[in-house]
Amino acid sequence: MDSTLFRDLKTSRGYTYHYYFSAGTDQSKPTLLFLHGFPSSADDWLRIIPVFKEKGYGIVAPDTLGYGGTDKPADVAAYRLSGITQDLVDILDAHSIDKVVAIGHDWGSQIGSKLVLFHPHRVHALALVAVGYVPPEPDLDFNKVMEHTKREVGYELYGFWEFLCQENSPQLLDEHFDSFLCAMYPNDPQLWKTDMGPRGKLKEWVEQDKKGPLLSVMTPEDIKRATLVRTNGFAGPVSYYRTSLTGIAAEDSKLIPPERYTVHHPVLFLACKRDAICVISHDLKATKQYCKNLTIKEIDTAHWLMLEKPEETSRILLEWVEDLRL
Repeated sequence: MDSTLFRDLKTSRGYTYHYYFSAGTDQSKPTLLFLHGFPSSADDWLRIIPVFKEKGYGIVAPDTLGYGGTDKPADVAAYRLSGITQDLVDILDAHSIDKVVAIGHDWGSQIGSKLVLFHPHRVHALALVAVGYVPPEPDLDFNKVMEHTKREVGYELYGFWEFLCQENSPQLLDEHFDSFLCAMYPNDPQLWKTDMGPRGKLKEWVEQDKKGPLLSVMTPEDIKRATLVRTNGFAGPVSYYRTSLTGIAAEDSKLIPPERYTVHHPVLFLACKRDAICVISHDLKATKQYCKNLTIKEIDTAHWLMLEKPEETSRILLEWVEDLRL
């Protein structure tokens, strides 16, 4: 993406965000807010954004808190999603943007879900990419979640969360970065089933410095961009997981009354058929339950669909946005 289109803004919480901004050339079209996930940056969308820019859409794509050129506070509580969604609203206000179509991948889907709940009047519609709708969880019990996912899909899905929440995980990820990169972007998506989801397996993979083939479509430039998370440090990125397992996210969820859990905005769930962690059958349950104006599309990729099939990903997103007729 054009580096000259990146801006910096200090939000009302006191954090400086680095973000891509391109004003729309067609005022009849909405602004799109692209939200990346772990362990990435706004560059996740570099193959997608040009398609929308050429069509005249306005675009905002931040490095979310803890990533890239955005601040990286040490306080885990800074990463509560009520605060991060307010940061995003501050960015929209700075450009006099009333409403956006939010498009989130991975943790960006969780941020987008909470943006709709905390600031529903600032969102036209929501696209959830790879990860389905995540409702508020004021009584989250991680052990029960793990037991449930094992019964439902046959193996644990979120064991890597425990490792990322350990105090020394940022240091271990830095010391064994090549190993971690191979685990995050594997050419064989089944590696996530054996060495990411089950408890203790990602830690074992990293500590033993295991390696495997990287996703075959990754270019040297993609690998260089992925390496930037190491340069910027892992303390910020793992803090998103730590909010969930320390009770911070649960407390945040209590700010939203149960009658507001249901989303009436148009929602797209773009699901990845070969994603071994964000399993479609699992994610669809809550998404169908709470999203009442839902479109479901599937794509034959693993988790990193923007790398594997950027043209098809762009086409699906563009068709959905245009069909909204906002």
